[in-house]
Amino acid sequence: MPNGRTDIFQVKKEDFLVSIEMLNKNEEIGITCEPQMQPVYLSELEERVLGYEKESVVIEEQHKEYYIIHVGNNIHNWVCVTKESQLFPLIKQLRFSKRS
Repeated sequence: MPNGRTDIFQVKKEDFLVSIEMLNKNEEIGITCEPQMQPVYLSELEERVLGYEKESVVIEEQHKEYYIIHVGNNIHNWVCVTKESQLFPLIKQLRFSKRS
């Protein structure tokens, strides 16, 4: 993993799920972080977040260029979201307005 964290914050699952309601669930929004960097669609991320037992997800900002959504401690459940993703501006907004 790159080592350029510029910020880390938590977002309540409920706030995250409400914020993605209007987005296209069939759109690719990022990639898995490891081991094979596979595409992740919004519907998949939504399922991961819904199934996560904690009340908040951790989101890490890297170099102000992309975000890593930590759905648990297992790196296989983390999702990297770049500026090209429809999810990027939403996460940026959550970063400043929905901290938990």
